[in-house]
Amino acid sequence: MMRVLQAAVAAWTPVLIYRSARLMKLGRSTAQIAAFFYFFYAPGLLISLDFLRASLLGLAFICLVYFILLGWRSGGCGWFAAAGVTAAMCILGRETFLVVVVAPLLFYWSPEVRKRLGWKTLACYGVGCVVPVLGVMVFNEVVYGSFQPIPNNVDIIMVMMRWETWERH
Repeated sequence: MMRVLQAAVAAWTPVLIYRSARLMKLGRSTAQIAAFFYFFYAPGLLISLDFLRASLLGLAFICLVYFILLGWRSGGCGWFAAAGVTAAMCILGRETFLVVVVAPLLFYWSPEVRKRLGWKTLACYGVGCVVPVLGVMVFNEVVYGSFQPIPNNVDIIMVMMRWETWERH
């Protein structure tokens, strides 16, 4: 049942790729080709063989892009809050997504973007992103004594970095 559920959820990825490409005004055939290419993405192909978080992380990332595009088009704060929540899911799925989640904030350096969207949308995106991650981190602090998105993950990474440094010397 879990595999069927994962396949059903991941099946939304090519749909959102198509709709995102249409929102970017890339044309119908380009959007169809982009959605078709998803089927050659390895986690998309291997979904029936194993439980892969990569395909669900891909869906969360595509949702992030899609909600940002909807927010840009409509100027609505709700779409940016939804983008923040999907950004939080990306961070909670894999911490290295933090760089990707911060990347949309770089557009606020542009005066044109600030003028069109304002600071309210930035705040909606930030709150939508920070609140879920902070909630998980507080839970991990209370239950595991580790204020991190995934308990003990940073400790493991630091031990591996020390081991690699020690091996070189």
